[in-house]
Amino acid sequence: MKAEFIEYLKAVGLTGETQLNQAKDAWRISALLCPEDLKDIFVEEHVREDGTREWDSLEAFCDRYWVSAVGFLTATPRYGITYIGKFVKAYTVQSTEYDFNKATAKSRLNITVGFMDHSAMGPSTLRASGDNCDVLMKMIGKYLKANMIG
Repeated sequence: MKAEFIEYLKAVGLTGETQLNQAKDAWRISALLCPEDLKDIFVEEHVREDGTREWDSLEAFCDRYWVSAVGFLTATPRYGITYIGKFVKAYTVQSTEYDFNKATAKSRLNITVGFMDHSAMGPSTLRASGDNCDVLMKMIGKYLKANMIG
């Protein structure tokens, strides 16, 4: 795993050695499952009502595939891979206190993606909070917008 990905994981709050090892393992397995080299990482997370952060899944992207490791911090993560190459039918974006330029600590961003082939992942939803909203926007621009079908 690239050093910049480790720094990103730490930035979203995965600072414990066990958490980082679980994330690295999820990345390694995602790379084994994907027929192309993975290029980017995103951790889906949200802030609970009590103000603590909960990490839902580790997402790995390349030009034509999206690999999701749901529950990557548990003993039994579930992996799904979806072909996204020109198969993104639609996506919706919902934001709270996010101006789509620079996130703040109160920023929240949710996206729901629909695929042309009704993939095994079904419509997929990703959530982000704080600075992670900017990372999610980067993934939207780089992988979802680029794979929209007309």
